[in-house]
Amino acid sequence: MLLDRVGRRPFLLTGVLGMSICLAIVTGCTKLSVEYSNRAASHSGIFFIYLFSAIFAFCIVPLIPFYIAETLATETRAKGTAVGQLFGSAASILGQYTTATAIGSIGYHYYLVFIFWDLVEFVIIYFFFVETKERTLEEMTEIFEAPNPVKKSLEKRSPQTVEHTIYHEK
Repeated sequence: MLLDRVGRRPFLLTGVLGMSICLAIVTGCTKLSVEYSNRAASHSGIFFIYLFSAIFAFCIVPLIPFYIAETLATETRAKGTAVGQLFGSAASILGQYTTATAIGSIGYHYYLVFIFWDLVEFVIIYFFFVETKERTLEEMTEIFEAPNPVKKSLEKRSPQTVEHTIYHEK
């Protein structure tokens, strides 16, 4: 699986950045389409909406439940995953019921909110999300106990770490 070769952080970072770029292009295309009746811009905007959806479906949707489960301790994993799904579903419902009204009221400026939010997510992921690729749950505990968990998660695993998690956690 590509996700296991590349890692979770690169997928999330690329996905969020790609989505914000798509939305920036959609914003520009929508402005040109509305203010100058530019059909090419309209068609381009539609293409980038579909590209945004593909990036979201490929990089974000399948990864969030896995990432939540991989970063939580066994005792809190089920509850944490449920809370994550609850917030994800609530955000989806909110988006579905407010988008048409918001676009009707403020037009293409509505996309600026999501561009800003995606860029905030990019910064949060970059500075605070640990890499879980090829890590056991025991290693994740060791990572979160480190003074700088993100830096620790990006380091190569040492044979001693693997041996420690295999033999000393049983």
